[in-house]
Amino acid sequence: MVAWGETGEKKSFGLIGFVKFTFPRLWKGSCFNKFIVVFNFLMTFAVKSCKVVTPLILKYAIDAIICDRQAEDSECPSEQQTYILIISYACAKFGEDLINNLREIPYANMAASAEISIAHDVYDHV
Repeated sequence: MVAWGETGEKKSFGLIGFVKFTFPRLWKGSCFNKFIVVFNFLMTFAVKSCKVVTPLILKYAIDAIICDRQAEDSECPSEQQTYILIISYACAKFGEDLINNLREIPYANMAASAEISIAHDVYDHV
């Protein structure tokens, strides 16, 4: 992130500077705003974990579908277990989308309040 100093010199900020600039604006306001910030962080981690688990479930479901049941040495899951893997994949994919959409609703409010706070700080001198 690049910003300009009071005397016109160019300043650059790293991740720490960015967090120091944005976190107070996210944390401003009532207890409800703070709850929204924590809720969004938790939901982001939940979405990311679902995005990791979903392809793994799909891999096991595909392996169960293409397993050669006629081979004597192969240990294939039963048809019922295969159907359970397919249903669990569908549920994980649906849950991933649902959690992401539920996260977006309060995120819009949080982002708007942070943008308003930044705009007040930037245009306060006018």
